[in-house]
Amino acid sequence: MLSSQPAHAQQEAPRAKFCAAVHRCANELEHLLARFPVFTLVIFTLAYIPYVIARTLQKPLWYDELATLAISRLPSLHDVFGALYQGFEATPPLIYLLIHWSTRLPGNELITARLPAMFGFWLGCVCLYLFLSRRGWRTAALLGLLFPFVTGLFYYATEARPYGMLIGLSALSLLAWQHALEHNRRRTIWLVVLFLSLAATLYSHWYGVLTPVALLCGELSIWLKRREIDWPRAGVIVGAYVILLFLIPIMKAETHRLGVNWAQPYLQTTIEFYLFALTPFLFPLLAIATIVALLQWMGVRDRDPGPRESLHVEELVAAFAFFLIPFMGYLLGLVVRGYTGRYTIASLVGMAVLFWWLTNHYFRGALSASFIAVIVLCCFIGINELRDIRRAIRYSLDAKLQDVFPFPFPGNLPVVVQDPRDYLQMAHYARPDLAGRLYYLADPNISLQYTGSVGLDISLTDLSKVLPLHVVPYRSFLANHRQFLLFWGKPQEEDLIGWQLPKLYKDGARLELVEQSKQRLLFCVYPQ
Repeated sequence: MLSSQPAHAQQEAPRAKFCAAVHRCANELEHLLARFPVFTLVIFTLAYIPYVIARTLQKPLWYDELATLAISRLPSLHDVFGALYQGFEATPPLIYLLIHWSTRLPGNELITARLPAMFGFWLGCVCLYLFLSRRGWRTAALLGLLFPFVTGLFYYATEARPYGMLIGLSALSLLAWQHALEHNRRRTIWLVVLFLSLAATLYSHWYGVLTPVALLCGELSIWLKRREIDWPRAGVIVGAYVILLFLIPIMKAETHRLGVNWAQPYLQTTIEFYLFALTPFLFPLLAIATIVALLQWMGVRDRDPGPRESLHVEELVAAFAFFLIPFMGYLLGLVVRGYTGRYTIASLVGMAVLFWWLTNHYFRGALSASFIAVIVLCCFIGINELRDIRRAIRYSLDAKLQDVFPFPFPGNLPVVVQDPRDYLQMAHYARPDLAGRLYYLADPNISLQYTGSVGLDISLTDLSKVLPLHVVPYRSFLANHRQFLLFWGKPQEEDLIGWQLPKLYKDGARLELVEQSKQRLLFCVYPQ
């Protein structure tokens, strides 16, 4: 019996069913997100925890983390502040206080030392979701929540440094500022949250001073539009800078001890930071654009109107200002003469908001398109999470340390490590018999001559006061040792720092190559 329907109608039926299924799933997800907002964040947290733990177990602690850990593990907070007031480290105290408490928890030091960073990154994602969900579909707001995971900046969620907290506190300040824009009975509470989050941001990192600047750009747009200033809100933002008065002793100590010229600002550094942050996102972005366009061609289009509203002008201006923080950081670096891209990691907040805004315009507010984009991002993130969990199970930390110790370092000769970053990491992870043979030769004047900076030589000298390190003056070591080993090289030669090899060569020392592993060399040195 022949069908009464035309052939093209029979072909359209499966497509129509598929489109209807996508619409139904998108609407059901939006309904669930609206009905169970807390449950949504619980699910996200349960997925987030194993992901970051798997990633952190794959990363040995490196120089900056170990230096932070050394200060944080001092017996009391009085000792921690004492070390900072002496200029031991070049960072405000909040991260040291948090790690001081987190490392007292039982468990692997790779996890406990990085708990503040993990929490800060989680806080940033949650605040982004809450910020965006007030201006559109909650499903679309998930794009802002997931975006940080497909950028290069996810790396800092598992680093025992202030960058994770800087992301979280900056996102919290943006959320509090958004609520403070509204004049209602909860406004006072949000103004207090705004002040505390900005103060904590300034207490986290010196370049946290740029987060209030981004919010002030939003305030400026309001003034240009209305020709009036909201003094309580603007006063809270500017007033947060008062916290810097309490940090002046630390600031002076760091400037005196370490100098501020160790990382000269270059515009190329800013461009490289954007590339590092956004290059991993290009493939997911291409996949989202392609799949959404294909499904819309198939007929997956919303007939219902888009979200109630989009970002207000002042919110968009603030987000764009956050996005431009790396350029602000470059300009600030020209003044303070110390800048690197990761200092401006708060720009991730602006990147996430602008991504949401651009996709919202590209999708024309379509709920189904946002739903599809969320599914695509979840697939990318899920694959990465499973891969990282598998690696964490299959490979131990000892396997990860093979690059740190490319040679067995036999015998009993002292081993001088040229790169100060390598030295601290090797001293931390070396077996006891090798740790006692590892040395770093320090001389700030020679370091300044060869590298243009004294920072790491002074830092290691300071750290040797609180850690069992063999940091000795260059000339006294050569006077007491007629033969020793010199460990030189990095996986990428451009990453190598240090001055000992050229200085030894200039002083007439005889060097014999003992072992080589790719670009990493072990010399036997006979000083003159």
